[in-house]
Amino acid sequence: MAIQMILSNEFGMLKNENPNQGSFIMEELTDLVEEAVLDEFERISRRGGVLGAMETQYQRSKIQEESMYYETLKQSGNIRLSVLINLSGKNQEILMTIC
Repeated sequence: MAIQMILSNEFGMLKNENPNQGSFIMEELTDLVEEAVLDEFERISRRGGVLGAMETQYQRSKIQEESMYYETLKQSGNIRLSVLINLSGKNQEILMTIC
């Protein structure tokens, strides 16, 4: 349930009439993720596969670059952060958006 709340808040899935039954938004998101994953696999292959990428510390540098990018967005206020709070004992979850 928590993951569904965060996804609907961050991606606006509830703003569509029927997001799960072959709608444009689901197809578009799937295509975008697939394209990004294939691009990343190609970049790793150009470095000689996983072992070659590990030797050049490609994965580590990529993680550091992405971390710095999102930290910059967070500090500038250009990205929304979703926080899920579970009130123990009350069986209630609250989704808050920061920024």
